[in-house]
Amino acid sequence: MRAALTALIATGIVVVATPQQAMGLPTVCSSGAGNVHTWLGGAGVLLNWDTPGNWSHNVVPNGPNEIVCIGADREVFQDSTGLTTVQVAQLHIDGGGVLDVRSGTRLFVNGTVASEWAAGSQVFLDAAWFGGTAPINVHGLVELTGNVALTSINAGGGAAWGGQAGALNIASDGTFRLAADGSGFWTRYQLNVAGRAELQSGTFISADHGTATTIAAGGTFDINGDGGYYQGAAVSGFGVGTLSNNGLLSKSGGGSTSVVDAAYSQGPSGKVSVDCCATLAFAGPQQVGGDVAPSMSLGTAACGVLTVSICNGSVNPAVDPSSVTLRIPGSNPQVASVQLQELAALPATVDSRAIGNEVYAHADQLAADPANPATITLRFSQADVMATPLAEVQVGHISDAGVMTKTPDCISGTIPPGAPYCIQRPVTRTSQNTFVTVLTTQTSRWRVRRQLPGESFDQTAPGAARNLVATLAPPGDGSKVALSWAAPATDGGAAVSAYRVLLDGKLLFANNVGSTSAVVSDPGPGKHSLSVVAVNSIGASAGADVNITIDKLSKPRNVKAVQGKKGGKLTAGAKWKAPADAGGFAITKYKVAVFKKNGKKVDTKVVKADRLKYLFKLKSGKYFFKVKARNTDRWGPWSKPTDLVRPR
Repeated sequence: MRAALTALIATGIVVVATPQQAMGLPTVCSSGAGNVHTWLGGAGVLLNWDTPGNWSHNVVPNGPNEIVCIGADREVFQDSTGLTTVQVAQLHIDGGGVLDVRSGTRLFVNGTVASEWAAGSQVFLDAAWFGGTAPINVHGLVELTGNVALTSINAGGGAAWGGQAGALNIASDGTFRLAADGSGFWTRYQLNVAGRAELQSGTFISADHGTATTIAAGGTFDINGDGGYYQGAAVSGFGVGTLSNNGLLSKSGGGSTSVVDAAYSQGPSGKVSVDCCATLAFAGPQQVGGDVAPSMSLGTAACGVLTVSICNGSVNPAVDPSSVTLRIPGSNPQVASVQLQELAALPATVDSRAIGNEVYAHADQLAADPANPATITLRFSQADVMATPLAEVQVGHISDAGVMTKTPDCISGTIPPGAPYCIQRPVTRTSQNTFVTVLTTQTSRWRVRRQLPGESFDQTAPGAARNLVATLAPPGDGSKVALSWAAPATDGGAAVSAYRVLLDGKLLFANNVGSTSAVVSDPGPGKHSLSVVAVNSIGASAGADVNITIDKLSKPRNVKAVQGKKGGKLTAGAKWKAPADAGGFAITKYKVAVFKKNGKKVDTKVVKADRLKYLFKLKSGKYFFKVKARNTDRWGPWSKPTDLVRPR
């Protein structure tokens, strides 16, 4: 398709008149100015654009300031024997005028003033390049055949253009018809439809990045047959071409699947209608909706840049990772209102067994008839789906209230008695795709999941944490307890989001996701029960328990008397190590006492917990010292007295 569009070469411009009521040309056409060229050729005969005598002023119009006016019942043509590229500033056509731009010709209308093509005018573009930067208001017919390019500038597909974009504005009484082959939209060209645009069977638009099509309120864009609106070339600095629907986007006529592969948006007044012939599919994650007639389908799909040959169904190769199609049964008594959306892949904390993307497939006005159900076809190419054995592929239905239930297997191709839906077995797979078919009388969200043999489909709270162990954490004095454990044997179908840690039945904190260890500070003295509870989005597990005993606060260790340095005032004191047991709380301070040889207390001093030595200023004599520790709860016992020491 890319080669076909880039090979577009124009060979002629023809203006043909048909007897219809004229609506009049704009006043500039009667000004008599030297740059205004009025067609003088006769009616009923194809007359050459390149013949000077066919124009007023005896000049062939071709230039950036030239204005062309073609009145009613006048005829013109251009072929490759003359000019092959023509540009003008304005091109006006009265009712009854017919402009035929033939193969090999490039015709551009450049500027800012809109050209008017009156009701009853006809313009035929055949394998030509057409456009320019000026807006053109169409009240008549524009018909395209033979791979026409609509472009703002004289440059091929994929070219970047940051200037003014040309626009073909189809008025409420105008028609744009793609009658054969394809059409390339290049260099930010715009098609604005307030009237009617038709893509006849087998035709397609290939819209480069940066181009835009808008369906105005009251306008209709009809895809007839198996054509579509596809991505053209990628253009640096621009995103995928847009298709904005504020009117009606419809699929009619023969064919199978038509794909809209654009940045699609739908305004409050926008509607989609599938009233004939299989499926209309949309690319991308946005929600799409439409009125779908019985026996017809609405779906999602994607093509990717310049891949028209595989757009219909977008199956092999798998350009997009997933798609969903909802078919309304032929027995449905009325048109159904369908909404579809490919949702994001679920995090494991929501559903650890989910594979592929969750999808939203909803329909209003769907008769709940188990004998004539709707059909939802899910297609996935994601690695997690492709790696799942087909027998382990299950589907969950999520109600509007968020409750998920398992979809049972169909029985001989029918919904089991009393069930609202079923999954067709076997699930099928090609080299690139897995296909899951659901028959249903209900709609909403659908989730594909992997269910191992012997495993419950339903989501539950996780199993209990395993192998819980409690040890004294550094500094090893009982002020901190280290816990470690293994994850539950089963997460209940939703990954563990937190672990709760309890001390003697009271919640201390919830640990971070994925961490299977924790430190409990200040448990206090005595025997304690420590518990770990695994939590997922469904609920909490039973607790895993372990007991530990914390000894009461003990004396500081290795308390020794020390002398001060020689010289200066006389000093002496004590140095020590922290207690072996902190009593289940962190040590906060120490109290140091100095005594005379006869046991009389001389002085005391309280120091911070990180200070393990203190010197007093003393008089001559012999002294001994004691030390005790305090935690956040209480003072501990005094140490044994040190040996006597003289200050120095």
